[in-house]
Amino acid sequence: MIAVLAALILLLGLFLSAFFSGTETGLYCVNRLRLHLGVQDRDPQALRVARLLKDEPGALSVTLVGTNLANFATTSALAFLMVHEFGASEHQAELSTIALLTPVVFVFGEVVPKSLFQRHADRLLLASSRLLAAFDRLFRLTGVVFVLKRLTRLFARLFGGVPSEEVVFAPKRRIARMLQEGLAGKTFAEEQSHLIERICRLSETALHTAMVPRNRVRALPADTDRRGLIRAARRTGYGRFPVYETNPRRITGLIDVDDLLRREDWKRVGECLEPVSFLSPHDSVATAIVRLQREKHGLAVVADRSGQMVGIVLLKDLLGRLVAGSALGD
Repeated sequence: MIAVLAALILLLGLFLSAFFSGTETGLYCVNRLRLHLGVQDRDPQALRVARLLKDEPGALSVTLVGTNLANFATTSALAFLMVHEFGASEHQAELSTIALLTPVVFVFGEVVPKSLFQRHADRLLLASSRLLAAFDRLFRLTGVVFVLKRLTRLFARLFGGVPSEEVVFAPKRRIARMLQEGLAGKTFAEEQSHLIERICRLSETALHTAMVPRNRVRALPADTDRRGLIRAARRTGYGRFPVYETNPRRITGLIDVDDLLRREDWKRVGECLEPVSFLSPHDSVATAIVRLQREKHGLAVVADRSGQMVGIVLLKDLLGRLVAGSALGD
């Protein structure tokens, strides 16, 4: 009877070793976008996995502890059988256990389950969620997860690292990660993934790093006449100019060169001003793109808190960053 129990523990240990090794890989590889969609549909399995991933370091601690306990149970059960059923000495049992179990555990407890969960993480992790959640509750009740997380945090601080549970990802970064995972394996996935990354970078890039600085901006005084406008347009090649009254840093509006040259009902450019958009140097490039498109402006003035110009941005330049990504390090 004891031999049967030891054999059952041996088989159960092998199964749990494979289970915990596989679910560890599954937690890393599960598609977060599909999981999020499952949560939105109130799928019980997806909800369980999402709850586990709310404390991902804790869930990974559960799999690591489970793997080690399962391997310990397996080796102990086999050693017991070798001594009590086959009459081996303790030394012989130890050597036999190492020789027999090492390749078996490596193949069936590590390589095979990890490969399966890596390829089919969504399906297998969801199917395993009930059992994994049960072990998660068990190990948390016993305090094992708490102790491991505190030890991890302690050693991370001692060696200058940042504990993984203290790393905070911005919502836009989480969304970008989910979208990139959702594209995995799709046609043109790499190009689309790069585009998502560039969009995310634009939302984190301050406008003062992308603007044309004030010393390179050509603004016209409001009393500029037709001859002065033609001269400025020929010299610079610009199609639009900011306009000021007396202070070149106090922009009052914009003019369109082609529009004014087609008209005869003006004597000074200050009579034909178009409204201008003002942005803060600390606004993001993405914010500027959205606002300029919404207001149908191709140019905006970047101004400080006092309303004085520190530079300008052109919509075509900002969109060029999105398409090419060269200015952002791509």
